[in-house]
Amino acid sequence: MDWSTVGKGDHPAQNPPKISKFDRFVLDFYYRYTRNPFIMQNQLLGEMVKSLNLNNEELRVFMTKIGLIQQMDESIEETKQRKESGDSKD
Repeated sequence: MDWSTVGKGDHPAQNPPKISKFDRFVLDFYYRYTRNPFIMQNQLLGEMVKSLNLNNEELRVFMTKIGLIQQMDESIEETKQRKESGDSKD
């Protein structure tokens, strides 16, 4: 691979879109809190979300993005498990 061409082409893979601060916040929140066994075991996630003080529209977008990240995360985990078990459909 010619690393000098990375970021110089027209293909989206070479020029990924910038991630907004809000998107980074949502991703960080997902990995920091929804994957935390203590928070999940003690059912603290609802309180964590409430403490963000988001308005209705922000909360809707936040929860949608959390759901999409969770779907992606589960899909990646399923793919890893299939590959490890030798049942690769990819």
